[in-house]
Amino acid sequence: NTVAERFKLDLKKRPTIFISGKVGPPKQIPQKHLKTGAMLTKLLKGMLEPHAAKIENTKDLKSKCLNKPMCGLLLKGGKPEAYVKDAVSNLLGAYPDIQFASVDTTVLLLANLEEYLPEYESGQHRFVLFKKVSGGLEVGDKDKDAEGSGRLVTSILPLEDPSISYGAINTLIKKAQSGSSKPTKLPMLPSIKTRTKKLEEAERKKRERIR
Repeated sequence: NTVAERFKLDLKKRPTIFISGKVGPPKQIPQKHLKTGAMLTKLLKGMLEPHAAKIENTKDLKSKCLNKPMCGLLLKGGKPEAYVKDAVSNLLGAYPDIQFASVDTTVLLLANLEEYLPEYESGQHRFVLFKKVSGGLEVGDKDKDAEGSGRLVTSILPLEDPSISYGAINTLIKKAQSGSSKPTKLPMLPSIKTRTKKLEEAERKKRERIR
């Protein structure tokens, strides 16, 4: 096969530009991003510069966070302040091997996880570090990876410090990496649901049973 055939590049779209390496297998740049140099630059920065993944549903949570060896998830209780954004930006640079992600918990609730975290309060952000125990995902978002290593199992290390700062999260990560703090293995994978009063009450009762 030619390079174009091997990576399914459409040579009819001119100019034919693709990117490879950090983003995985070669990906062709859509023509809509080739109208100006500024548009191409913006797309490439988004693909190549480190950034936190946006979590909007359970599939996102599994593929973009839980299936990574280690993932730091920011549970936003509102619009993040500048210092929170700065902390996440610095963490992205300090830990390129760790996936970072965020989820808007003003409208979304993480079932099977909330009971292990500080209780949700509007305006307050929370942070939890996931560390994969075993297994993985295959295409189709099933709980079994392509090599058959088994059901995806993960563990958590929540940030108890209410301060969402670089220092507090950095200390949490160091403890997880050194083994000085042992993550809690989750019996069930978290899932994303729309936040409602009914679900909040159910999670509150779970928290009471656990603690």
